[in-house]
Amino acid sequence: MFTMDHLKVAGAYWCIGSLALMNKLTNDRRDEICSFINQCQHPCGGIGGNIGHDPHITTTLYGILILAMYDNIKMLDTAKAAEYIKSL
Repeated sequence: MFTMDHLKVAGAYWCIGSLALMNKLTNDRRDEICSFINQCQHPCGGIGGNIGHDPHITTTLYGILILAMYDNIKMLDTAKAAEYIKSL
């Protein structure tokens, strides 16, 4: 399924967001998911769709929102993310 590899962050956002809206989001995999988002952050500050992928504004937003839903925004280098968004 390598053709869908770039959709991991987007898919995670839509699934986690849906669970949160239905009050069904649990913290069972919180650390694993937040760690994954952290690994997707590019040195420039943006977040790619998967580990090692180029950053994009949409996946950066999705990554930030996932961390926010898990109340774990501190895991992200927010200064670098802000620099990335500003550079666009």
